[in-house]
Amino acid sequence: MALNHSADESDLRATGEALREGPSREPESPDTEPEPPEETLVRSLAARHAPERQELLEEVVSAAINHRSLTCVVISCDIGNSTFLMKEAVSLARFASTLDNYVSAAKNVIREHAGWFDKFTGDGFLAYWPYGQGDLIPTTVSVIKNMLVAIDFFNEKFIPLFRANSQNFPDGVGISMGLDAGTCFPAVVAGDLTIIGAPVVGAVRMGSVARASEFIANVYAGEFLRAHQGSLFPAGISVGEEYRDTKEYRQQVFPITWDREVLDAHEPAES
Repeated sequence: MALNHSADESDLRATGEALREGPSREPESPDTEPEPPEETLVRSLAARHAPERQELLEEVVSAAINHRSLTCVVISCDIGNSTFLMKEAVSLARFASTLDNYVSAAKNVIREHAGWFDKFTGDGFLAYWPYGQGDLIPTTVSVIKNMLVAIDFFNEKFIPLFRANSQNFPDGVGISMGLDAGTCFPAVVAGDLTIIGAPVVGAVRMGSVARASEFIANVYAGEFLRAHQGSLFPAGISVGEEYRDTKEYRQQVFPITWDREVLDAHEPAES
């Protein structure tokens, strides 16, 4: 019996016609300043990313509607070997639930510490912390301390859950984080408010060369963190320096290592 391809062919014809017709509006000339996004739209989109942080919302919304850049610390987080975890899962529903619980917990940590949780990327997420003049290093140090807790939390609470749901458990399961900082630009892309710029690329690149349970900073912030680590971090956190191969070229990176027992021993007692 012949298969009926009429519906598929109709869809393909419609897609082809749409592509031939081009976009619904003419693309702007390179010499023409693009129209700013509508403020109401930007506010509604922004509220989904940082609903509890009015000051942060106002800062991002103002930058978006006025075509103004922001300086941000950017974090890229990936769950190493997540594809294999999904493939080996006894229950995909349990895998999805465990993944959702971790990403939701990480989102809460980011929001509680004045961060902008951008999006879930399938096996991780992107997050941003805008900072003002002179605040790069204090913001970066705060982000690092809080994200180290997020990595430890994954290792202690979620790796056992993934392991219990796996037919075979691969090596290299863990959180890989990359950090970069600098000038970014908030923009509405594909119906959502996001932040674009070189630091996003840098953070993703650092995350891609980080191993499981490793945190790597790019050179922009990493060089200063390494040079002044004794005064910036408590005992138990150190910043190294080495070169690693990225997709583009061999690059200087700054791995951040930590000892949770030492950190906990030096943590101030609660009053």
